Amino acid sequence: MNTEEIIEGLRRGERRALARAITVIEDGGEEAERILGNLPKSEPRLVIGVTGPPGSGKSTLIGALAKEFASRGRRVGVIAVDPSSRITGGAVLGDRVRMMDAGAWENIYIRSLATRGGGSLSEAAENVIKVMAAAGIELIFIETVGSGQHDLEVLGLADIVLLVLSAGAGDEIQGLKSGLAEVSDIIVVNKADRPGAESLLTGLRIAFQEKAERILKVSAARSEGVEALADLIEGYVEGRTGKDRRILREALVEKAMTRLRRLVEEEAEKYLEGWKPGDEHAVEEIIRRVLRRVIGHEG
Repeated sequence: MNTEEIIEGLRRGERRALARAITVIEDGGEEAERILGNLPKSEPRLVIGVTGPPGSGKSTLIGALAKEFASRGRRVGVIAVDPSSRITGGAVLGDRVRMMDAGAWENIYIRSLATRGGGSLSEAAENVIKVMAAAGIELIFIETVGSGQHDLEVLGLADIVLLVLSAGAGDEIQGLKSGLAEVSDIIVVNKADRPGAESLLTGLRIAFQEKAERILKVSAARSEGVEALADLIEGYVEGRTGKDRRILREALVEKAMTRLRRLVEEEAEKYLEGWKPGDEHAVEEIIRRVLRRVIGHEG
């Protein structure tokens, strides 16, 4: 497919065009810039970040939530950020395999992205969100690699963040009181059938009393509590008014600053790879590159 066919396919919501567009975006280059510069103007209704320690069942939970929202008539996208293969640089695809059942649904689209050394979130994730939205996807999940409490990068991309924990995974409540547990919107105790799940739930609600009503347990593998969690997600988003709107605006400003800093770092790194002693225009060139990217990304 050429660029024009990809853009027209995205306007029609075609899965083939979406898959091709994401591949091009991951690879980067001029074609990626052309696609990003000509996307239909659209925003997803909701971007949900899902993070937590490895083994907490994030992939299974996302698969169950995706099916729940799809059954409600939503078009759902999932960005599963996997560790990069040391051989090919591509995604290992473990998360996508665990969500295979959900991926068979017509209105659910799952895509694995490799970190490629970019930390917990793929560098392409922000642009993939734009491409999915352009294809008519309303609700997008982003699953991080799962590096635990320091995995804060998802905050710059998601409207709300789910922290997934499980009993017996070594998650000490005192350790959770700083970091992602404090800034997450909803905390999920997964694998509710395991011994200790109720105790963990009680401890979390005591430790985080201000969000106690947004801490609940589910068993994603058994589809228990998933419907209630989906209701909580939708109700929490719709209930943000007044003071919450101001907080959200401040968060958007911080998100924009975070994005600009990342662009500066990326362009500086690229430029300095070819830097030669005596070049007096390095800073000016970096600024020009950043401005071109910002303007191009915003259309």
